[in-house]
Amino acid sequence: MASPDLLADPRVAFAEERTVLAWVRTALGLNGFGVLIAKGLHFLPATGEAPAHWSYLAIGLIMTLMAAALNGVAAHQHIRFIRSLPKFQRPVERAFDAAKWTAITQGCISLLLALWLILTW
Repeated sequence: MASPDLLADPRVAFAEERTVLAWVRTALGLNGFGVLIAKGLHFLPATGEAPAHWSYLAIGLIMTLMAAALNGVAAHQHIRFIRSLPKFQRPVERAFDAAKWTAITQGCISLLLALWLILTW
């Protein structure tokens, strides 16, 4: 019978990290479009100054809050998945889990960005 170390497949954990980072990338896009909508769309009309409309802020704010929620869910699911793996299939303990902390940091930045959108309106 093969030892558990031989059965461990690091591709499982790496696939999970790629999935989390794909969600982080999607949330980053939501942040970018949210700021563009909230802060940039009222500059689009070529004739005259268009007043900033509240709907731009609402849509941009919703997108940034969605990004924060998406990052939170991605980090939570990543942690749960890694903990659900059998001991022999878990990745070697690392001092820094980049995927988890990237999702958490990006979620905090999304919340700060939403607060900034509200305060600068």
